[in-house]
Amino acid sequence: MGDTSLQSEAPQEEHLRWDLGRELYPGSKSAELEADIARLRQMIQEFHDQYVGKINLPSLEAEFFATALAELEEIDKRRYKIDIYAYLLFFLDTRSEEASALMTRNTELGVEIERLVLPFQLEWRRLPEKQASDLLTDPALTRWRHYLEKERALAPHTLSDAEEMIVNELSPTASAWVQMVASNSLAA
Repeated sequence: MGDTSLQSEAPQEEHLRWDLGRELYPGSKSAELEADIARLRQMIQEFHDQYVGKINLPSLEAEFFATALAELEEIDKRRYKIDIYAYLLFFLDTRSEEASALMTRNTELGVEIERLVLPFQLEWRRLPEKQASDLLTDPALTRWRHYLEKERALAPHTLSDAEEMIVNELSPTASAWVQMVASNSLAA
């Protein structure tokens, strides 16, 4: 299934054509997709190594935190491009084994990414309230204020680090169940 231009098999929809290769990737096994996945893995590992353990500190400076958030934003952009491609390819043909395999791989990639980003998010949630409030008013963080406030709002509902990691590791089970039900109901 290297060709991502799919035409519906239903006669009344013969005029529909959606070319994912033009804006996203030429195929689910394309060199471009593989390069983006490899680069994403590299970016997230570098992010983890650079910032985890350095957020929930009294010495955290807004400029350093802003740099981390800008890098996280770039990671998210690359991640979402891969996500969108995997989902759209799957929904073009829910019976495609290749599209299903990419969805599974994408889910596993998401868990891998979250495993490396989650400690950063947990550190921000656990930052003392006064320090967090001061940072939220710093002009260097204005661009990410909404995101940061949403993360802080989760603090009262946040489990221990170990428990949060377990929840993250178990999340693909729920995703796989939803995907299977969707696949079966759409294919029927």
